[in-house]
Formats: sequence, structure tokens, C-alpha cells
Amino acid sequence: MIPSKTMVNEIGRIYDAERVQAIFNQFQQAQGTVGMETIIGKFSDKLLEPGWYLEIYQNTLPPKLVRLHIGEYVIGRNDDCNIILENLYISRIHCMITVHADGRIILRDLQSANHVVVNGIQMESEGRDEIHANTEIHLSLFCRMILKKIE
Repeated sequence: MIPSKTMVNEIGRIYDAERVQAIFNQFQQAQGTVGMETIIGKFSDKLLEPGWYLEIYQNTLPPKLVRLHIGEYVIGRNDDCNIILENLYISRIHCMITVHADGRIILRDLQSANHVVVNGIQMESEGRDEIHANTEIHLSLFCRMILKKIE
């Protein structure tokens, strides 16, 4: 199944928006002002269905969370990408993540200008790597992603 185009700013699309907001409000009352990054970190096992997710952090924007199903996800600034990032340091078509039915996840650099850095090591242009839970991926100085698995 090929995933539909996803704008990367809607945690409510992954899980019921009212439930997310209720938990956010409850936590904020108990802890004071917090961001969605804190909520995702503390409550991800309660909010999310089991599966693969991509946490996306871009400069000063709030963190984003995208559910990954079996299929290919082209990541970049272009409107034709499955995951659209609004960051001038990201190539129009930067990289691709492929989720296979057997559980393997492959990351491929699509000749990006600023390259792809996986766990601190720069990938070759057009290179491909198998990635696993908690892999940290940098697309620029201002954009990093972390692959998460919720069981």
C-alpha cells in the first residue's frame, strides 16, 4: 500500500485529536507550560497505535510525528512528496524511506544538496542504509528525524 500525501504537522491525524488535546490539557495543568514534544515523549505509548513513526524536528517549529505504513515515503520540499518539509535547506526531493512488509526499513539519499546524515555519519549521494528504531537522521543543520517503533 502506498501512503497518501501527508503534511507533517498534524498529530491529530494519527490519533483522535480530542483525546490528544485532553491529555495535553491535563498534563499542562499538572506540569505548567509544556510543548507537544514533551507530550509525545511521555505519552506515546498511550496515544499511538503500535507501529513505526517518524519524529521530525525542524528549527523552531513544533515537532511533528508521522505514522509509517508499508510503502515508500519521499521526503522533501516538493508538493509531490509524501512527507513535505518546509525548510529551505531541504532539497525539493531529499530522501526516501521504504518500509518493507518483512519489517526492514531502508533510507535512501536522492542526490540531496545537503546530504543525509545517519547517526552522525554522512551517507553517500544516492546511498542507501537499513535503519532501525531510534536511528537519528539529519537532513540539514535545522532538520532532524528520529525513527521510532511503538510496540
